[in-house]
Amino acid sequence: MTNQMNVFVIMGTAERVSRDTVHTFSEMALDYARKNRKEFHRTVKSVAACYPLLISPSIEDEARKWVLQKPCNHFRLFGFPVLLDSLNNSLFFYRKTVGREPTHYRFLQDFVQKYFVGV
Repeated sequence: MTNQMNVFVIMGTAERVSRDTVHTFSEMALDYARKNRKEFHRTVKSVAACYPLLISPSIEDEARKWVLQKPCNHFRLFGFPVLLDSLNNSLFFYRKTVGREPTHYRFLQDFVQKYFVGV
């Protein structure tokens, strides 16, 4: 069970989003979250969730496919890339729950539905 969760939302816009664009943006956002998350005493189970959110009117199919894959997990740092197609207000993100911590994935998905729908 997790006692503390740090949440980072890093938003950006682009004219066109390719797989390389979303991958690079996600890596930069994860790096920021890694450097700026709070560290707690070892007895407190803390994790960080990072949402790299790219908004664009033009999203390539390969970029959509990339964010629909299982997101990266770097020892208590969950990267959860999200794409928002601004032409039709569609969100693209990972929607399955897997692994040892399915509650983390449910939290990540619920967070997207609660705060990013209708951005």
